Amino acid sequence: MWSLRLCTAVCLLLAIRGIGIAWTVLVNLEQYRALDVAGPWPLRVTLYGAWGVWFFRLSWGLWRRWGWAYYSMLPSLAAFAIFDVGWFALFAQAAFDRHRLPFVIVTSMLGVGLAWWLKLRIRSQFEVEGGIFWSKRQKKQQR
Repeated sequence: MWSLRLCTAVCLLLAIRGIGIAWTVLVNLEQYRALDVAGPWPLRVTLYGAWGVWFFRLSWGLWRRWGWAYYSMLPSLAAFAIFDVGWFALFAQAAFDRHRLPFVIVTSMLGVGLAWWLKLRIRSQFEVEGGIFWSKRQKKQQR
């Protein structure tokens, strides 16, 4: 049960982070425009806002134990890791940021690996009657 709660909490934290980044850019728009290396602000607001909304929906689906949330958790986390590292790699101009890039890549890969391990652990949480892993054999045994 703790692993399902952990996955839900991680997705909720990513939702808060995405919406928080979009909100921060909108609130501090003049300062963000002054930074020539930060990337296009409409794209950042749109993409991080969309990721935030998606991860909020995903955390709600995991909380409710909906089957689509189980299947889309790992691809979503992997795609977001690729997106986030890609954004960092494209728009990081300072030497300090360039030296952090290998660390960011390794920690993102470790995070996706942890999510994969947790996904294997939470499968039993979705084995409820009528759930996505409710087998035909279990249905026959119930009759």
